[in-house]
Amino acid sequence: MADLLPTPSFSRKKPVGFGEKIYAYTDEDRYEGRIERGLKPRLKVGGTRKKVARDRINEQDRESQPVDLVQKRVYNTPFWDIPFHKWLEKRGYVRVRKNREWFEITVEELDKEIEAYSKYLESYSYEIKGNYTPRTLQTKVSEEVCKLWNGKTIIQPLDLCPRFGKDYTHLDVFKRSGFRVMIIASYWLGSMNL
Repeated sequence: MADLLPTPSFSRKKPVGFGEKIYAYTDEDRYEGRIERGLKPRLKVGGTRKKVARDRINEQDRESQPVDLVQKRVYNTPFWDIPFHKWLEKRGYVRVRKNREWFEITVEELDKEIEAYSKYLESYSYEIKGNYTPRTLQTKVSEEVCKLWNGKTIIQPLDLCPRFGKDYTHLDVFKRSGFRVMIIASYWLGSMNL
């Protein structure tokens, strides 16, 4: 069967969810110097896909940087830095400048936030934006499909017209059935005349 299905050919410019690292660096003036003056220290919190995060930090150590950049932390994470930056802002950490990656945060606070954000992502928590009520015909189709349950599986080709709302119909079937897993063959697979 596997050799009957053509292998999809596509490429993604940036891999998502694999090999990300969140790194934090600073310099003596922005960390220890600010603590000595009674101010909150600043860390640059960024993301990289480089094998060695220090390589990314070194790329940012340019002529205008008068003191050495000190790597404080590197975390291997399944998430990228942009949503994590939003998390930090929602949690009350000050972003030094708009659209910059510098935050007023200690290393210990960053450790706790990385852990909290990781747990949040694993929790399957989500916010319901609104409820969807299927249209009359979608409801009828969902009811008919659910009636076909035989205790093992439902195989039901749905040849529905464009703009019918097939995704919402599938979600409605999923909700009504109480299933935990649902495989939906798309037109691409269905059109292969297997």
